[in-house]
Amino acid sequence: MRADDIFWIASMSKPITAICIAILADEAKLSFDDALARHIPEFAGLKPRV
Repeated sequence: MRADDIFWIASMSKPITAICIAILADEAKLSFDDALARHIPEFAGLKPRV
């Protein structure tokens, strides 16, 4: 393996999003227990499926 080899990295959006949310939680900008509608108002009218 050389230092300039290129690797295919697929499906990384979920781990990157999780890290970003953890950083925001660490900075007290959101909580893991917050309702989604608190940060994205468009989700305020949704009802959970039973």
